[in-house]
Amino acid sequence: MFNFKKFPELIPYHKAYVKYARKSTHLVVLSVDKGNKAASRKFEKLSLDIDEFYEVYEKAIFESL
Repeated sequence: MFNFKKFPELIPYHKAYVKYARKSTHLVVLSVDKGNKAASRKFEKLSLDIDEFYEVYEKAIFESL
């Protein structure tokens, strides 16, 4: 497990990561299991946001180490 006590500046990024992961998982379940087309479109839009966030998160991790 990552020790956030050593790197407290990463905590907000990790919370956002968890938020994105939960939301994307929920949308995937809706689109795959329920066949919800709207959830599929929302997931596609969210995945672009997630990709942008990952770049920022990875840069923050790299700079803090």
